[in-house]
Amino acid sequence: MAAPGRVLGAAPAKTHFEASDWAILVTAEEDRKRNLLTRRITSFRRAGSRYWRSEEVHYQKLVGKAVVMRLLREAGFRVRSLPGYGELRFPRGLVGYLGSKATPGR
Repeated sequence: MAAPGRVLGAAPAKTHFEASDWAILVTAEEDRKRNLLTRRITSFRRAGSRYWRSEEVHYQKLVGKAVVMRLLREAGFRVRSLPGYGELRFPRGLVGYLGSKATPGR
């Protein structure tokens, strides 16, 4: 789950990905007051001799680990946070959760 801290520092984070017939440019900004991540994505794809451009904006609510853990516990779950899954370590600002709830009557 996405948590505050996805973007390091105050300046927008800019990344890109590319191959021979496409490119994707991503700008990510974190509004720390509203706990909101905004990603602006511009994609270019070659089709024959032309390039097509598309633009998207994604908004993602960021929820702190303590809030998620509290809400899950209040709902009756035993929960712990995970730094990754198997050998995969989550990047900055992503948190995994493992929760279990007792079967009724046990």
